Amino acid sequence: MKNKNMAEGIRIEDLPAAMRDVARRIGLDACLELIRHYGGGPLYVAAPSGLERSLRDREICARFDGANHKALAREFGVTVARIYQIIDAREANQCKKQQK
Repeated sequence: MKNKNMAEGIRIEDLPAAMRDVARRIGLDACLELIRHYGGGPLYVAAPSGLERSLRDREICARFDGANHKALAREFGVTVARIYQIIDAREANQCKKQQK
């Protein structure tokens, strides 16, 4: 699909079966753009759970006051140990950023 004009005649039915659902969900133009950029190569699509975890961890870090481990664990449905891990990871990342 080196020629953009060629895409004008392409319909969803012309796509490989694996790409038809993608085209229906995101639109044919966006699907063709994916094919242009990533066609023939592997493309990893992150699971929503990873994004949700990242958002949750950011919220935990923002609300952490140094003494509310248990309250955050209860509120977010994780263990106190997991709260410590999240906070420790944030602090480690901040140290790395400061060293750059």
